[in-house]
Amino acid sequence: MIDRSETGGGSGVTKSVLLVEPEIELGHLLEVLLRLVFDEVVRVRSAAEFEAALVDLKPSAVVLGLLLPDGDGRDLLRRIRAASPLLPVLAIDISPGGQLRAPALLAGADHVVTTPPDPALLVAALEGMMRRAQSAERASHHDALTGLLNRSGIRAEWDRILAMGFGPPAVAVLEFDDFDRLRGEGGVEWSEDLLLQAAHKLQAELEPSGTLGRWAGETFLALLPGLSNKRAVAHLETALAAFRDARFPAATGKDLRLAFSAGVTVPATGATFDEVVAGGARLLERAHRGGGGRVEGSRSEPDESSEGVILLAEDDPLTAELLRHRLEREGYRLLHAKDGITAYDWALANPVALAILDVKMPGMDGFELLERLRRIPSWAGVPIVMLTALGRESDVVRGFRLGADDYVVKPFSPQQFLARIRRFLP
Repeated sequence: MIDRSETGGGSGVTKSVLLVEPEIELGHLLEVLLRLVFDEVVRVRSAAEFEAALVDLKPSAVVLGLLLPDGDGRDLLRRIRAASPLLPVLAIDISPGGQLRAPALLAGADHVVTTPPDPALLVAALEGMMRRAQSAERASHHDALTGLLNRSGIRAEWDRILAMGFGPPAVAVLEFDDFDRLRGEGGVEWSEDLLLQAAHKLQAELEPSGTLGRWAGETFLALLPGLSNKRAVAHLETALAAFRDARFPAATGKDLRLAFSAGVTVPATGATFDEVVAGGARLLERAHRGGGGRVEGSRSEPDESSEGVILLAEDDPLTAELLRHRLEREGYRLLHAKDGITAYDWALANPVALAILDVKMPGMDGFELLERLRRIPSWAGVPIVMLTALGRESDVVRGFRLGADDYVVKPFSPQQFLARIRRFLP
């Protein structure tokens, strides 16, 4: 009899095993044995069934028979290793004299047992493999200096939040102010100790609403699920105020005060992780330009509904004012961005019913903005109208190829332009 308490079954961590074995008697024996020890056991009989099972199950380990009805188990092993390098795989070799043991190890198995299997040794091997994989997984997802999530860990946490159905979280990109100067004054060893203390102080201030990770060097990322732009900025500003009051040991022996700057963005549904981080980084730069020690968020608060909301990207103040007067008189609500980068940030954070884009704008021109917007899944059905002085045939063709729904050349008739807008909006 195998004692479940001795195998780590009471650790509180759900342990699941995916068993791939077509042979009837051996498969039944292994299934019964594994169910005595592990929380969940799913048995399949072929490589195709294995691939299908992975849709619903993320196993802690795989027990794999090498002789499968639809292929060589070693080929499946290689595919497993390519997709999941850390997933523990124990192979079952039923060949005479264990002839497949060495080839299975070369193909990527962590351990190979021959038949008839020794129950205690098989379970001990699986438990050991799971523990090593868990340690390796933690090491691969955590920063060596701070112990916080590293770049890959932050990405994994983003994916986990999305998988739970909460929608994309608010993302804050943060940096401690004047850290390069402090490193120069105190040296590498002292500055690393300071960074460790500052990071853990910041994590404590963000909890329980946020998860902090180290992105690179002195740059950190915080994931803030379930918060609107306004609430996320307020949460960071509260943390900043508490952080300013903290004291850290300085290289000179006196107490040191620190501050941080942050850029916060709330992504639209469907925005990619990289797009959201890039938006937060641009807002962080804006915070630095403002003198540091501040939290910069999207300057337009996301609205619960896109009905009647129009995003206007236009750097000419006269054109913008003309459109604002006309559109607001018709009952529409206008979000006016004076450059392409700001417009893109707002597009990630705000649901809108339609967008009007100028082409010649600072930072990011209208064609680049159009192309980026069309990469966002939630913007696939949003009408986009180009409004520009570029009226050459090549420019018009380029606009439509990039995904514009209409192309209007300046100077334009406000009444005709409004009629064009009404074609897309109720």
